Amino acid sequence: MATAKMTNEMDANVQAAFKVADEILSRLLNHRQFTDGEIHYLIKQMEEKRRQDQLTEKLLSSYANVTDFKENLFDQMHQLSSMAKDAQGNSIRPLDDAVTELIRCTEKILEMERDEEKTRQDILEQRREVRRQEWLHRMKDVKQQIESIDQSYETKKQELRQFYEDLERKLHIT
Repeated sequence: MATAKMTNEMDANVQAAFKVADEILSRLLNHRQFTDGEIHYLIKQMEEKRRQDQLTEKLLSSYANVTDFKENLFDQMHQLSSMAKDAQGNSIRPLDDAVTELIRCTEKILEMERDEEKTRQDILEQRREVRRQEWLHRMKDVKQQIESIDQSYETKKQELRQFYEDLERKLHIT
């Protein structure tokens, strides 16, 4: 009876030990939460990049459409309207004037877009230059700090050398 009780206690201890070992292993080897977090972060970054790419594609597409519209359709309409006559044989000059005005407005819009792009590029260049200057300034500060540390190290080294030489002289070691 006593051996059965000891066997049950040993079984209970072994089971408790296995539970603890299982918990430790699951904590060490179960990376589900970490992996889930990393996956969600990666998906979020990819979606953000995709949105930026879609916006860029839309801008490029609209620019191409406006340019195509200006180059092809307006030229054809302008040629047709200059040759066209209405039912009474009169020239359709007002339509030609309207098309010419539309072409002028389109060119003005394209010019404004070019100017805005140039402005954006200038702003980017200015910001890059500011960051570059800040970086150079930081690097200069770091270099000065390193030189200061090196100089204080050499000074302390000389002071310690001199201190030990004086100590050796005073104690007549050499």
